[in-house]
Amino acid sequence: MTAPGAAPEGGHPERSAGPDAGVRFLLLTFLCANKEK
Repeated sequence: MTAPGAAPEGGHPERSAGPDAGVRFLLLTFLCANKEK
């Protein structure tokens, strides 16, 4: 499990730091999971 501020695909954490990035990433993952159903 990666840290909330860290980018999943080896990106720079400082580029996507903060709760906003985490929420956006979770939303993206959720939408992608829904699309596959």
